[in-house]
Amino acid sequence: MVPNIKIPGSLPVCELNAWHWQRLIPMKFHSSSGLRQHSFGVLFPNWRPWLSGATAGLRVGISCKHGTRVATVDQTREPSVYAAILMIGSVDGETVREQRYLTLYSAYESLVPNRDLDATAIRHSLAHPPDALRDPQIVRSLKQRFGNVRINLRDYKHQKEFYRCMATVICATDRAIASALC
Repeated sequence: MVPNIKIPGSLPVCELNAWHWQRLIPMKFHSSSGLRQHSFGVLFPNWRPWLSGATAGLRVGISCKHGTRVATVDQTREPSVYAAILMIGSVDGETVREQRYLTLYSAYESLVPNRDLDATAIRHSLAHPPDALRDPQIVRSLKQRFGNVRINLRDYKHQKEFYRCMATVICATDRAIASALC
C-alpha cells in the first residue's frame, strides 16, 4: 500500500494516494485479488478537481524509482494515457460492478497489448450474450473459472474470481501508465 504523500507544487498541497484504485474493489477482496500486494505507481489527488480543466492536461502523482512527482498528462502527446486516466476517473462512484469492470477494461485494453486471458474472458461474458461467445479460449476460461460462460455475481466464488481479474486489470493499467510517465 502506498502511504499518503504530501506534494507541494503545481497542485495545491494535497495528498496523493492509491485510494482511488483501492476503492474499486471491496476491501474483503483486496488480499485474495492481489490488490493489497501491488505497489501503485499512479497516485490520484484526494480531491476531485484533478479532472477539472482537463483540456490543459490531467494532473496525477507518479511514483517512480527516483521519487514521487506530479505529472501533467497532455492529450496531444499521450492520447492513450490521457484517455485511460479519464476512464479510470469516470468509474469513481460507479455502483454497477459490471459497468465498472467494462470501463476499467477499456482503459486496460488501450494501454496493454498482451492482455490476460481470464480478464478478457470476463469482459466478453459481460459484454455479449452466451450464444455469441465463440472463441474456444474464452469459453474454456469461463467454464474453468465459473463452470459456465455466465458469471453469477451473487455467488461468492464468482465474486472472488471476478475481483481477482479486476485487480489484474487495475494493476496492469497502473503499471502501463506509470511506465509511460516515469
